[in-house]
Amino acid sequence: MKKWKRYSSVNSQIDFVKRSVGETEFNLEKDRLRVRFGREPNDSDVSWGVLNHLVIKAKGLQLREIYYQMALFLNADGKNCIKVRREGERCELEKYKKDGIKKVKILSGSNSCKECQQQSEKIFTIEEALELKPIPCKSCSYILFPGRPPFCRCLYQAYLDG
Repeated sequence: MKKWKRYSSVNSQIDFVKRSVGETEFNLEKDRLRVRFGREPNDSDVSWGVLNHLVIKAKGLQLREIYYQMALFLNADGKNCIKVRREGERCELEKYKKDGIKKVKILSGSNSCKECQQQSEKIFTIEEALELKPIPCKSCSYILFPGRPPFCRCLYQAYLDG
């Protein structure tokens, strides 16, 4: 049963990538990797390559979304995704800073773990958030895919004093 859960969670991420960029772009990346590797790449390698190309092309908040999908992909495959999630949140904070936003608030889901719920609604200046890196939560225990590492789903939201 564990093998099927791993298979289905990784395949759902591969399917997401295929739907996001289309079959043509996916196959172009497969061709590029075939030449680079000297062998037929697996769909997981192709998906990761597509996501990396999207990061290069992305602008603004799109980066956070792409990094979030990359983190989901890593987590579904049982790999550590903290650095990728952290980079996505850093990109979002930098975008907020560029747009003149001074503060952010942490949001967590209603079914988040205790640690993430304790962070929810906390407000940070952009500089504090960049320095402290409160998300992804270091002690998150929320399991997104059974048998995989915890996956923090906390997000920053622009906070406007009012």
